[in-house]
Amino acid sequence: MKLTPEQEFVFQVLAAVAWADERLNPEEIRLLLDQLVPAFSPPDSHQQDELWSELYDRLFAYYDLDTLLQQPPPPHDREWLLRLSYLLIQAGQTPTETAIVPAEKQAYRRLVEWLALPPETVAQIEQAAQADVVLHQGQPLAALRAHLQEFFGLA
Repeated sequence: MKLTPEQEFVFQVLAAVAWADERLNPEEIRLLLDQLVPAFSPPDSHQQDELWSELYDRLFAYYDLDTLLQQPPPPHDREWLLRLSYLLIQAGQTPTETAIVPAEKQAYRRLVEWLALPPETVAQIEQAAQADVVLHQGQPLAALRAHLQEFFGLA
């Protein structure tokens, strides 16, 4: 199974946001690929290995956020994309960081503007994402994993 054009676009936006701070930690990589590979390939382990390798390589491709944001936002997944991006930038923090990296914060702000969601919707999504992190015992990666599974139909 291959990515739909909308899923491909969402993948590219998420990759661009994840790379906004010019780093991608191993946990972020593993999380994204471990969720996507089973959703887009048959159970044959050889094909899953090939897809894992392909998506891994594509994750390290350069996706320019400014270029991506010149396209219209996905009509059905704007709120979901905002929540995942919010969780993704939180998950990218190292244990010594107490605040979101400025480059990721700027990328997130641009994404919020592009999605053109009402401010109250953005606030609700951010609060819900924070609640998800608390629900997952302070682990943004666990909260992000749950949402990726839901979006790609793995839940």
